[in-house]
Amino acid sequence: IISSSGTQRDCTWFDTDDGRCDRHGDAEGRFGMSANEACCTCGGGDEVKVCDDEPRWYVVAPDGSKKDCSWFAADDTRCDRYGDTPGRFSYSAKDACCVCGGRLYNSKD
Repeated sequence: IISSSGTQRDCTWFDTDDGRCDRHGDAEGRFGMSANEACCTCGGGDEVKVCDDEPRWYVVAPDGSKKDCSWFAADDTRCDRYGDTPGRFSYSAKDACCVCGGRLYNSKD
């Protein structure tokens, strides 16, 4: 999760103090999950989430250039501005790119 001061917190941070899950565990973090959903110490974490960008995916820009997930990752406003544009395999960046919230899977452990 991101604290109100902008500091990024991961599950290890929640492990170090029993009360942190109660106080901060419902705040939304990466991949739209809270610590209570993602961290074992907070009662979550049943399934490990992994993310891989869609291989060989891109969207063609008006100038004909191909923009892949790394292009979207280079500027945090691109997913909001262009993320719904259909690209290769009929996927948008919001479907194909981790940085835009796509390609999230449960692990197969």
